[in-house]
Amino acid sequence: MWKLSMDLITAFEIQNPKDHYLFSTAQELTEQGYQRLFNLYNNGIQRTRAILRQDVYGLEDRITIGRRKREIIRYKNSDLNIKKKRKSEDTKSKDKIQTEYQPKRQKITETLSKTLKKIRRQTTTKEKEILNQFLLYSQLNDQIINDIQEKIPTWDKKRLRNYYYNNRNKK
Repeated sequence: MWKLSMDLITAFEIQNPKDHYLFSTAQELTEQGYQRLFNLYNNGIQRTRAILRQDVYGLEDRITIGRRKREIIRYKNSDLNIKKKRKSEDTKSKDKIQTEYQPKRQKITETLSKTLKKIRRQTTTKEKEILNQFLLYSQLNDQIINDIQEKIPTWDKKRLRNYYYNNRNKK
């Protein structure tokens, strides 16, 4: 208890009390929340002095109204634990919702992938006539491929090579 009171005194008396470890887990980490907390210390000193003058020294009339007044929000450890549980339950329910929609999302992507399948290129009859001459060569070289590419500009080297190696033994 004394350690806590000494920590509070040092926390409020240092230049920047926000950096003290006691306030590192505060719920209201806003400027207004810190201001209310730091004003509470000064107000507490004034109230303590007033109570001392009223009750102990008897210099003033005793005023008991407003002694329990709080200017900050108090949190109990049990309240913080309940908040943590609710937060974890909320994340679990969000995860559950996401897993429920996961199969539907997969079905949609599957149907889209089926409709967006790669369209197979059809070889036209004119291209087949040119490519049949291409298959007559026993060996393939770059000059032959370039000649065929000039005749069929839509075909690239890779496609020509694939066609050659897939169809040369069929003739």
